[in-house]
Amino acid sequence: MTDDNDDPNKPPSDPLDPSKPEDSESSADDGLVGDYSNAPAAKAPSFDVRESILENIRNPKDDDDGPTLEELEQMRKEALKKKIQLWASIAGGAVFIILIIIVSCQQAKGTIRYGMCKVFLELTLDYPLTLKVSEVREQGGYVRIHFTHLDSFGQFRSSRMECNFKMEVSGAAREWIRNILKQAQYGPEGELLQQPSITIDAWANAAGVNLPILLAFLKEEVNELATPEDLGKLAAAVGQPPPQGQLALDKVIHNLLPVSQDRINHFNKTIPVLLENPPDLTLPGAFPSNLADLYIE
Repeated sequence: MTDDNDDPNKPPSDPLDPSKPEDSESSADDGLVGDYSNAPAAKAPSFDVRESILENIRNPKDDDDGPTLEELEQMRKEALKKKIQLWASIAGGAVFIILIIIVSCQQAKGTIRYGMCKVFLELTLDYPLTLKVSEVREQGGYVRIHFTHLDSFGQFRSSRMECNFKMEVSGAAREWIRNILKQAQYGPEGELLQQPSITIDAWANAAGVNLPILLAFLKEEVNELATPEDLGKLAAAVGQPPPQGQLALDKVIHNLLPVSQDRINHFNKTIPVLLENPPDLTLPGAFPSNLADLYIE
């Protein structure tokens, strides 16, 4: 038995022919064409359902547990703290860079040894106002100054001076003894009273020091006392510690020639004044590498 659809002699059916009914099976399979007039109408959501939807929109609920208000506040504080630390680091770095720039722009300062050697140099020049220091070298108690100046013939010369320093006890001891003599008095029981009427011989006898040597020392006829213990005896008799010494010039060489010791000794007497009123200690800049820069008009 054959199907009508499989008959080759049968003419093809016209799908647009209204007289021919549609195949129900093909309509059901396609799912695109159908009569929905009898389908029930969709019901609008009730009022309670709409309120529930709006509430969910306003306050969405997350199935996962989110951060609490305390955790959110702690996170905000930590973020603010990191921000403050960042700005503090930036400000600290900026201040540090500014300080480096300020320090680098300032001229370097030398020691008091350089100041003393420079003052001694000014005292030896004919025209100290024309002095121009070009280079300074310091090492321990040694100072070398390279400079230019106007000589007595009206010519600018390039010279150098070398100063060697030492710690002198004698000069400080003389000043210390003179101050003690202005204050102390030798009492009837052998004690030293704080009154300005003691005599040098009474103090020498109280300390057990040779009076002629002590007088020669104060008059600068001798540089040191007879023995190192003599200064200690004087300190013990007065009840004050002995001086620790003061900085003094030991030797000066100007243009490879030594300066007389008398000039050095006279200058050493002014050192206490220099220590109380230090001179300008500003060091010169780098020594110029170009000879044209050394020319002075």
